[in-house]
Amino acid sequence: MQMEQMTHEEVKAYFQAGNDMVILPCGSTEQHGKHLPLGTDLLIASHLAHAVGEKGGILVAPSLAYGYAEYHKEGFTGTISFDQDLLYAVYYRIAEQLAEMGTKHIVFLNGHGGNTHVLSRVSMNLRIQHQVLGLIVDWWKTAGQLQPQWAEKGHAGKAETSVMMHLYPDLVHQSQICFEPFFTLADGVETKGSASFSYQGVTYQLWMNTCDVVSTESGSYGEDPHLSSAEEGRQSMEAVVDHLTDFLLHGFQKMHPAGGFR
Repeated sequence: MQMEQMTHEEVKAYFQAGNDMVILPCGSTEQHGKHLPLGTDLLIASHLAHAVGEKGGILVAPSLAYGYAEYHKEGFTGTISFDQDLLYAVYYRIAEQLAEMGTKHIVFLNGHGGNTHVLSRVSMNLRIQHQVLGLIVDWWKTAGQLQPQWAEKGHAGKAETSVMMHLYPDLVHQSQICFEPFFTLADGVETKGSASFSYQGVTYQLWMNTCDVVSTESGSYGEDPHLSSAEEGRQSMEAVVDHLTDFLLHGFQKMHPAGGFR
């Protein structure tokens, strides 16, 4: 059930029937290397949201195409980013209006790591101020817990590319795949991503611009997308849809904003 394709009476009937859950796909418009489109995060999140919504009979709100992606702007044309305060205001206002309709369980089905911190703030304040539960689902983390090889370990790497090869093969420019190792920013410090570094086996979080850690010729990092396959993308998407639908209907739905089970 896609809200943008429904009338206001149909949406009203959904809530009057006792339903109180809505899925909100959270995307971004940002560089994804030379081989993937700017809308990769949006496309994957929207696909998963609609697949779960259809399988579970859950209302899906219109996707948001923009996120926090400031660190992808320098050196890469096409990235459009909201700052964190603006993104928070947009998501929180959407959530408030869904709550006014009767939503008690909001699923932020997220396709972009830069959104996660903002969505955490939204989720905390929804619970405190509106007695609404906001579940944050970073799809690549869910996939990686189901099967480690399905985790996106960087950006525009093997996992994301595999999923896009399955969902939107015509948008994947396989001949343009370019993958280079991370830059070393300090002796003894291992670069693991644009926000993760390791020193003597201990990992630290520190946000950098993408061009600080990898060549602007690439924009892809983490795990070599040359190793991608459409079959792996299919397997991961189907597993995430099955698992997430089961959790939403038999786990999240039973969690009450006031605490305890119902």
